[in-house]
Amino acid sequence: MRKTNLAFIIGFIVCFAAAYRGMVFSPSFTMMYVVAGMGLCILGEILDMAQAGKRFGSREQKLIGLLSRILYIFGMFWAFPAVIIYATGDDWMNGCMRAAAVGSVVLCGIWLGWMWKTRGIQEAVWGKALELLVSLAAALLAVFCGINSVALMPYGIGLLILTIARLKENNDSLIRKILFCLGLVLIAALPVLPALGGIF
Repeated sequence: MRKTNLAFIIGFIVCFAAAYRGMVFSPSFTMMYVVAGMGLCILGEILDMAQAGKRFGSREQKLIGLLSRILYIFGMFWAFPAVIIYATGDDWMNGCMRAAAVGSVVLCGIWLGWMWKTRGIQEAVWGKALELLVSLAAALLAVFCGINSVALMPYGIGLLILTIARLKENNDSLIRKILFCLGLVLIAALPVLPALGGIF
């Protein structure tokens, strides 16, 4: 494994460890779901990085890619209960959920249209489209709910940055790894900041 990949994996683990520590300090279902989702997204990304190493045959690469996508999508699913529990009682909640649903479908549709125009729709695009749809819905829900529940805003922005990072087709791209790490830092802020407040 390349040293840069190892450095980023360590960075991912540090972000996860910080979020886990924050969850232990301030346990709640929201924090548990945030940390669980974060861990699954990290595992998915690490598998993508391994797949980019080209040490496997084409069949193994496809299987690793599929497992990576499943883990990442499952990780993003945990954002929904995390945000809904945190923002329960918000008068804008129903509107935020509708806006996230419409926004994710529209943005995913635009991406699919762009893919169709530039490359044609291939079989692999549908898996990417499902990942994008779930990621956008989770991220937009957190951002919209973050308008009233301000602590959710960095979480939502972090999810959006993860979504953008995963859109990069080159699994071994330095920009993708930096964006993914930045997204994790923002996601970790939700469980970490209450712990820092308790320390200071």
